[in-house]
Amino acid sequence: MIRLFKIEYRKILGYKAFWIFLGIYFLSLVLSCWAIPELTDEIGKASNNNELKLLKYLMFNFPDIWQNISFALSLRYGVKVLLAMIVIVNICNEFSYKTLRQNIVCGMERVEILKGKIILIVLLTLVSTLMLIASGLYLGLSNSSTLEFSKIIGKSSFLVAYMIEIFTFLSFALLLGFLIRKAGFAIIALFFTPILEVILKYKVFPESWSSYLPIEAMNKLITSPNTSLIEISNSDIPFELQKQVDFTAVLPIIGYLAIFYGIMWFMVRKQDY
Repeated sequence: MIRLFKIEYRKILGYKAFWIFLGIYFLSLVLSCWAIPELTDEIGKASNNNELKLLKYLMFNFPDIWQNISFALSLRYGVKVLLAMIVIVNICNEFSYKTLRQNIVCGMERVEILKGKIILIVLLTLVSTLMLIASGLYLGLSNSSTLEFSKIIGKSSFLVAYMIEIFTFLSFALLLGFLIRKAGFAIIALFFTPILEVILKYKVFPESWSSYLPIEAMNKLITSPNTSLIEISNSDIPFELQKQVDFTAVLPIIGYLAIFYGIMWFMVRKQDY
């Protein structure tokens, strides 16, 4: 495991695009931690609505902070796309520069190629989750009226759901890289897939089936923010508020993970690099 990690690290060390995307991702999170609270604060001050004046403190209050921030970072076209682009660039560069072939010639087993990429995805998932936790703690400690431990860890199940969703999404991005092999086209496919699912959802599949499409299934884990503001206002909203994570939604994701890695394992075994 450590040997595969070192091999992956040597590969990404010289990939400028990898570090650029990773830097943009971290910068996006940092800016969000500063900009979003200030923006909501300004909205509250500029309005005459007492509820909006409380917006900042209700959105970033423990324990709702974990659901709200997890929902924001797991949006279809949110910052998680940057992590997916990192994965795509990484695997497509392997094909472009023939490093996979060189690894096999040098004695690496084919299964280790896939294991190395899984290690990379796990690390990106953990880094992303740790950044989310750090951001949530900063925002929560800055805006919460109470700092009881039970409140701080409340709704932390959304962190687990976020990890599962990010790992699955990055695994899907890895599959696109394996199938397409060209970073530009794979990234286009990544952005087009949710659009294709919307078309299938409304034009082809019954509504009961459409929720099991890949991207749709991933987004079933965290379906909505759940601020106290929405509950207080009793306003009509076009979606149902999610009170807690429904981990039965993980079952389709497990199935997709098996399909994704089954396809990639078959490709690693059969294809000539």
